[in-house]
Formats: sequence, structure tokens, C-alpha cells
Amino acid sequence: MAILTPYVTFRGNCREAMIFYKDSFGGELTFQTVGETPSDIRYPPGTEDQIMHATLIIGDIIIMASDMISRAGFTLGTNISLSLTCDSLEQIERIFFSLSMGGNIKDQLSRRPWGAFFGVITDRFGITWMLSYDAGYT
Repeated sequence: MAILTPYVTFRGNCREAMIFYKDSFGGELTFQTVGETPSDIRYPPGTEDQIMHATLIIGDIIIMASDMISRAGFTLGTNISLSLTCDSLEQIERIFFSLSMGGNIKDQLSRRPWGAFFGVITDRFGITWMLSYDAGYT
């Protein structure tokens, strides 16, 4: 089965964002800075501490990120929505609350006609999260 792995590019605050996500979801977080990258490519002075690659592993979920902006440039939140299906009502409530800190609730967490609890948040880093927990119709 294919696994969707979102890769998010930040504008110099990748470390802060990924620590925020680790605090929200738990999991194992690793960073590789530009200065730690084994490469013949030389980056501009002052970028040594920027994140070349970060990985947050939360069970079967993997979120990868970087401070490395493509040649196309950087546009905050362009075409990025991350859908997270939670395992319990407690989990979705905890994560929804955590991600909403400093962010903007687009669609309040509530039970929907299809039986799931669902809500949408744009977090303080401009990333839109669609959270869902399938509670059934009981």
C-alpha cells in the first residue's frame, strides 16, 4: 500500500515548526542542518544552521520538512492541506486544540452527518490541517 508523506518547506523556521508538530503529535524527530550535509554543494555563509531535512515519525505517519526553498520561490501554504485521521475522540480533541494554538480554526471540530468528528485548522505556520475521527453513528 502506498503511504502519503507530506513534505513541507518553511522559510527559515523549520526547526520551530517541526518541534511544534512533535509537541502536538508526539513521535521521533530528527534534523539535518545544511552544515551537517555531506555534499560538495556550497551554500551561502550563514545558512549552516538552516534545516536541510527534518523527519517526524509518528507511528505509521511521516512528515518531512526543510528550510530549502526551491527556485520557484516560497508562497506560504500554497496548495498544502494535510489530512489526519485520528484513532480516538481524545486524540482528535488533543491534536485539534494543540494545532489551534496561535492558528486559525477554519471549521470547528464537531460531529458530522457521516458519523465522523471533523474540523479544519490553519496552524500558526500557515499549514492547513483537516482532522477526522470516524466515530460511526452510535
